Amino acid sequence: MGSIAGLVYDDSSSDGAYQPGEPTLAGAVVDLWQGQNLLASHTTGSDGVFAFSDLQEGGYLVKEKSPPGFAPAWPAASLNVGVSAGQCACFVEFSHQPLPTATATATPTVATGSLYLPLILTTDH
Repeated sequence: MGSIAGLVYDDSSSDGAYQPGEPTLAGAVVDLWQGQNLLASHTTGSDGVFAFSDLQEGGYLVKEKSPPGFAPAWPAASLNVGVSAGQCACFVEFSHQPLPTATATATPTVATGSLYLPLILTTDH
C-alpha cells in the first residue's frame, strides 16, 4: 500500500514552489480519483495539509478546489500522481494567489429619456 500527501498554500513569492513562511490555506477541497471513481475527499485545515493512505499501487488524479478568496497559481487544479507500494507521494503541492479585491468607485450618472437644452438669452441692440 502507498499514500499521497501534500500542501495547499498561498504562493506569496509567486515562484510556484512552497517556501518556508508562506501561509498555508484552510478550506481547500482535495479529491482523489482513479479513473471515473471518486475515492476520497479531504478539506484542508489551517495547516493546509491533505493526505490519502492505504492506496493500491497505480495512477491517481488529485483534484483541488481552491479555498474561498483564492485562485490556482501553479500548477493547474489537478495533478496525475503515481503511487508505488510502500511509498508516499508526499510532494503534491497546490499554490494559490489571492483573488483581486473589488473596490468601490464613483460612477457619474446620466439622465436618460429626456433631452436637456441650455437656455441662452440674447439681447438685440
